[in-house]
Amino acid sequence: MGVIYVHADTSGLDSFCSTWLCLNPAQALATAGYAVQIMSVTDFVAKRPLDELIVVERLLWDGCEPSTFDSMPNGPVKSLLLEFAGLRVLETIEYAQSKGCKVIAVFDDHYEQYPEHVEFNGIRDKWLHGTISGRAMGFLPADDFRRGLSLVDAAMTPSRYLCDYYGRYARKMYYVHNRPTFSSAPWWSVVNTAPRPDGKLVLGWSGTAQHYHTWLDNKHLLGALVVLRDEIVLRGVIPPAIARIIDSYGIELEVLPPVPMDRFPDVVATYDVGICPLQGEYDQGRSWIKWLECSLMGKPVVASRLAGVYDECRGGYRVKDESVKEWVTALEWLTNADMRQVKAAEGLSWAWGQGWDENLAELLRVFVEVLHD
Repeated sequence: MGVIYVHADTSGLDSFCSTWLCLNPAQALATAGYAVQIMSVTDFVAKRPLDELIVVERLLWDGCEPSTFDSMPNGPVKSLLLEFAGLRVLETIEYAQSKGCKVIAVFDDHYEQYPEHVEFNGIRDKWLHGTISGRAMGFLPADDFRRGLSLVDAAMTPSRYLCDYYGRYARKMYYVHNRPTFSSAPWWSVVNTAPRPDGKLVLGWSGTAQHYHTWLDNKHLLGALVVLRDEIVLRGVIPPAIARIIDSYGIELEVLPPVPMDRFPDVVATYDVGICPLQGEYDQGRSWIKWLECSLMGKPVVASRLAGVYDECRGGYRVKDESVKEWVTALEWLTNADMRQVKAAEGLSWAWGQGWDENLAELLRVFVEVLHD
């Protein structure tokens, strides 16, 4: 079986999403002896490669005619619009299918429910309104994405909620976990950091600005951090918009600089306890990555119980988010070093069994079904 993975990073394989959705499974397949290619979506469109199976990440669209932007002055906005205008991804998928290839889409985001606060990156504007920096893209990515799901032979996503929600558009939808690859990307190792001199518990959270409403609307977690603020410090790679929310509650915060994917375990190593809050419609489509990252490093977790995102995870506590007391109680349990060790061991045992190295059958089952459909 030959497989081509098409990642959504147009300039290079450099995002967390593409690493989890494309690089990790592709490396595991290659290690297992399968013929695997990894390429960018721009190369996919330009070269039109063929193989038994093609897995395309996220950018299910056909763009528009580049002439749409002829009247615009040259500059970075025009360059970006032209880049997207030329991505005839659906046309390339149809060509591959006409040659006998099977095509699977893979994605991990709730495109129809992007947060409304766009201070940070304008992703909502791009996907839902078809604009970049106020300029019309010439097409609506969300519409093309839905059409693309109906075009491909199947789709995969690491969220049960996204399977249910976007399954209405796809021919077939599969729930496939996000997993690390230990043999070819051995970034994860258990690190026990020294306790803070002041004895405070280090709570860890890192994420993108798309988590703005995760924090803005989570009054129970923020209330719990206020109750415990003399005992805790919150540390992580935290965007300014979210840091401002946390600061407004008077919670001690240590913001770390962004790091490349292979350095992120160094960030998690500085936590005592990981926290995984979720809130609202958009967060229902999350995957288990945040909890898994903490467990891989021997860090117990306290998380929101929402849409089954973390139901399969081990090594911590899930709260219903119905009161401040829930968060306070769970976090106080983990102020005890012995309890942290118990939960850390439970999480380690679970997390180190979740790699693609041991679970490749999950992916191969999908591939075989699609190839023989």
